[in-house]
Amino acid sequence: MLICSWDKEIKHWLPGALANRCVIMSSMSSEKQTQQINSFQVAKANGLLILSYETLSRNIEHLKRKGPYQPYGLLVCDEAHRLKNPETIQFKALYDLPTVSRIMISGTPVQNVLKEFHALIDFCIPQCLGDTKAFNKTFGRPIERARDVGATDKELTRGKEANDLFNAHVKEIMLRRTNETIAKFLPPKEDVVVFCTLTKRQQQLYTETCQNNAVSSFVRISNLKKIVNHPSMLQLGDDAPKQSFRGRPPPFDYSQSGKMLVLMDLLESVKRRTSDRFVLISNFTSTLDLFQQMLDQKKLTWVRLDGSANANKRQTIVDNFNGDPSCFCFLLSSKAGGCGINLIGGNRLILFDPDWNPATDQQALARVWRSGQKKKCFIYRFFATGSVEEVVYERQLSKEGLAGQVVDDNSEARKFSSEELRQLFRPNFATFSSMHDSMGCTCCETVAEPSSVLPEHGSTTSVDENGFLHLKPGSHELLAKDECLGCVQRHVSLVFVRTTDLTSQAPPPARCEEVEEDEMGVSDDADETDDVD
Repeated sequence: MLICSWDKEIKHWLPGALANRCVIMSSMSSEKQTQQINSFQVAKANGLLILSYETLSRNIEHLKRKGPYQPYGLLVCDEAHRLKNPETIQFKALYDLPTVSRIMISGTPVQNVLKEFHALIDFCIPQCLGDTKAFNKTFGRPIERARDVGATDKELTRGKEANDLFNAHVKEIMLRRTNETIAKFLPPKEDVVVFCTLTKRQQQLYTETCQNNAVSSFVRISNLKKIVNHPSMLQLGDDAPKQSFRGRPPPFDYSQSGKMLVLMDLLESVKRRTSDRFVLISNFTSTLDLFQQMLDQKKLTWVRLDGSANANKRQTIVDNFNGDPSCFCFLLSSKAGGCGINLIGGNRLILFDPDWNPATDQQALARVWRSGQKKKCFIYRFFATGSVEEVVYERQLSKEGLAGQVVDDNSEARKFSSEELRQLFRPNFATFSSMHDSMGCTCCETVAEPSSVLPEHGSTTSVDENGFLHLKPGSHELLAKDECLGCVQRHVSLVFVRTTDLTSQAPPPARCEEVEEDEMGVSDDADETDDVD
């Protein structure tokens, strides 16, 4: 799909300028791919080859063959996070491709650790920041040690000095464009974090799983993430065979899941009050299966895109949804379609479950608030209250803080110790939000039950460090921000809301297609195993 998008943009912005444009789709036969590469290599001028990472890797030896016009003038790597590991075959293959210049594009240049960012820089400009050992000694270890809650004054000083020096180097080679660049050209947006309480059945299964020491921590965490989506996922699994039934299958009981109840209430609330449409995203294809059953029961229309979809048909699925107002929901697998697609036919997006990697989620969350969107957008993130999902969210904020500290020089990024994170793995069902408790926020008193009332207005008088208001379900402030969600109170314990509205700053005739998303001159994005066209 990314291949199709790039081809479309080039046709739009450079009509006729690149007559020798060759596009290789992964579905093409090897003979056809070779033919396209040959056509590109013999072009004397204005040659352009568009292909996926996987296709390039398969044809790398052919592309390395010296011709009369080698080396290649320019290599542009979109979604360049895929080159964050210098030990992969893909990285090594592209690294050795002879080129005069290289450009890397990304919205998330730092995901987990600084050494991945170094790999991207080194791919683009070899030895710019020294080898890996020198980089870690000069920048990596001092910066990361200074972020630890228990850092000494000496480590904090060394970390700041290393960070300042690192930023000075990076600013010379990286062009930073944040969402603020395009926000004034886009409609208003509400980022909404919804904390959903578990049902009694979920709480029982969750507690039993936490206490089960017979399995590894990894298995327990995986099972906990399934339980908070829906208890039936413990038996289903993404690779489980489909059950067969004589006659009609039994109706799906979504009432066993707090998040599913909130989802259904929100869908019905929006359907009654607006003409808005949804994009529903999950990391589990088995959760998409449950979405389908629930939507079918309520006679709500949907289309679906996951890793099983034919590469040649993916863009058609997207185009059909964007052009058909009668289709209410687009079901999307975050790994198969979380990046590179435009779903502006919907203006309400729900990310139903989080990924440990914040870049995966950030890419998924960016599907509807994009160039071409005309309606106000609502971007929801669902988290099960007091569960491992809140731990994931805090870990994400910690990683995003590292990214911000490096590329934005934000030295006040929030820090979390490993002990704080370990504590959150213990279930805490009698809370508005475990994360909210750990913030030390004074907007509401610590209470035994999440059903207890917040202060009179149910919100803070000022935003938190991430720009969110903390709102009580059903509060006047929440109703004003999002009437449809404000009417949903069952199994909602707390809501965070952040508003983005810079439309008054937009110059009337401006166009913004050339600046998509939060992209910059060095790339990094969510891991994608599919051959994405």
